[in-house]
Amino acid sequence: MALWIVGLGLEAQDMTRRAEAILSGGARVVLRTGYCGAADWLKEKGIPFETLDRMYLEQEDFDCLAQALAQAVARMEGEVAYGVLDLRDESVKRLTALRPQARLCPGVPVEGPLSAWAMGPCQCFAASDLGETLIEAGVSTLVREIASPTLASEVKLALMARYPEEQTIYLYQGQGAPQAIALEDLDRQGHYDHRTSAFVPAQRRLDRLERMGFYELERVIRTLRGPQGCPWDRAQTHESLRPYVVEEAWEVCDAIDRGEPLDLCEELGDLLLQVSLHCDIARQYGEFTLDDVTSGICRKMLRRHPHVFGDRRGEDIGILWEEAKRREKGQQSDLDVLRGVAQGLPALMRAQKVLGKAAKAEKALPEAGPGGWKDQEALGDALLALCEAARRQGWNAEMALKAAVDRFIQSCQEEASL
Repeated sequence: MALWIVGLGLEAQDMTRRAEAILSGGARVVLRTGYCGAADWLKEKGIPFETLDRMYLEQEDFDCLAQALAQAVARMEGEVAYGVLDLRDESVKRLTALRPQARLCPGVPVEGPLSAWAMGPCQCFAASDLGETLIEAGVSTLVREIASPTLASEVKLALMARYPEEQTIYLYQGQGAPQAIALEDLDRQGHYDHRTSAFVPAQRRLDRLERMGFYELERVIRTLRGPQGCPWDRAQTHESLRPYVVEEAWEVCDAIDRGEPLDLCEELGDLLLQVSLHCDIARQYGEFTLDDVTSGICRKMLRRHPHVFGDRRGEDIGILWEEAKRREKGQQSDLDVLRGVAQGLPALMRAQKVLGKAAKAEKALPEAGPGGWKDQEALGDALLALCEAARRQGWNAEMALKAAVDRFIQSCQEEASL
């Protein structure tokens, strides 16, 4: 029960000699779609074949279609030659999972007619996959299999979220030469089928982009800190930027407290700017890059969520999180956990984190004042009054509380050593 999966290309002349030999060798020939040059070649040669075009109307979406195509071909008995326009077809991925022994016959990629434009780095997607794809405008994009006006409209909207609507693109409709059109006209053409492809050249001018992502942010920062950039940005160091990180973080918190989504969006951008500046400084000194930062946090989230990405579903989330943190930081004891609270935090914040962890470890905690306070507002007033008393005495309340936290940790250490 041999199964061949054959890449056909778009036009009859795209087929390789090996593909022609397989299709004419007596196998049951099944084409994903009859909208291809191979179908005309088979008719001319008198070779019987069937298509699965009917299945396009029977499925709810393209994921279901790809799975249904794969299952239909996998069930076929005898020697079968399954022809697709391009071996990157989603149904091929699913079919090879069902029939691992299937043999592949590569063909000319569907971007062949657009190869004059698609030089250098190029993102290539099937139109049906574009909704789940992250597009970078600084890299050329080729979208294949734009099979209908509806799909063309969806592709246009996805591309216009990154590229300017008036940008020139190149549309190939299965025969002849590619046509230069504006991106906004992609869904206004007369004919679409599985051979229709669109090529969008990279857009390097940042001022023409509709939206920008991490790729564009890195370009902006590298330009600012480059030889012809801004003197202020070029002069910054990790140390000189330290106050701005804290300031921007508190402004983010302020926007959250005020319930202003647009302000929050802007403040998060300012905070992200600080992250990007630190990453570029580190890159120039060979310390780390933005990719290292994003990779690190992704790996951390994978480790700390074994109930999502691993095999520990149903276990206590809080316990799993603390276990992961302790492993990462090499914390062997409760005292190590207390020491692990960052000393750079504001004293009140650090005190609360230390005392919270101490409570979990059942350490002796300092007593509240006589009678306590009736509510959180009264506590806030009391803390404010203490800060004012410290100011009058010429004392630094922040440093005083920091020292008290350090003494508390020291007492825990002494208690542990008894």
